[in-house]
Amino acid sequence: MSQDALAARLADGANLSPKERAGVRAAFADDPVRALATFCPHGTGGGGPWRALSKAGAGCPWRPAASAADAVVAAFGPLAVGMKSLVAALAKRAVAVLARREAGQWQLLYLVEVGGAKGEPWRLQPIVAGPPVAAPALSAAARAAGWALDADLAAFYAVHDGFGPWGGESGWGVDAVLPASQLEVLPAVIGYGGGAGKKPILAKDGLLAFLIDSVGNRRGLYRQFSGGPVYKKAVDWDRFTKEVGMLQPPLKVIQAHFVAQLAGR
Repeated sequence: MSQDALAARLADGANLSPKERAGVRAAFADDPVRALATFCPHGTGGGGPWRALSKAGAGCPWRPAASAADAVVAAFGPLAVGMKSLVAALAKRAVAVLARREAGQWQLLYLVEVGGAKGEPWRLQPIVAGPPVAAPALSAAARAAGWALDADLAAFYAVHDGFGPWGGESGWGVDAVLPASQLEVLPAVIGYGGGAGKKPILAKDGLLAFLIDSVGNRRGLYRQFSGGPVYKKAVDWDRFTKEVGMLQPPLKVIQAHFVAQLAGR
């Protein structure tokens, strides 16, 4: 089957057969930039053209690699061990890893296969990642509230300052790790008052949100008062009640979120 025929079936929402999926992978292995235009004709959420790492231009922070899987491992560098489940999933599913310079900032595209197991629909999903930043700057609001990055988030931003679906002019949003400069400061419940109704007590800047899920809930760092100690575990924050539930350290939260996304869950 021709590439155009495969692309048409994919655009129609067909769940490609294993043989057809192999044809898509072969197209990307042969010429990833051309295959991107064929199989993702509407782009990756806006922005300029993507280029092979070998042709990205001067200053590109990512080096060419022998394969998409090798490019994933190289891009994650020191976190390839600490986030091995995510890196393994990306490396297994990546059909292309490309780069571009968008609005003065380098971005990396992981084009990955999503789903395909146990009847899950198979599709191609673009994940756009920001550049490595050794000293990421928080938003003015976060700094004014006395927030600072913990070691986990600082380590992630040293690999990618922003990671997930790309919304074009709106940047990263739903199901993405926000860049350090866009982390949200939000009120969070720290307890309940006595008496009838047990009114929640809020810390006005108790949450520093780094990830937004598909229903608008957040994952973030948590503290119970301004300038107070930050919990080592990230929390799940409910957008309606502003209540929080303890999860895991931030790197594990990020890893679990995207491993589930890649599996199509």
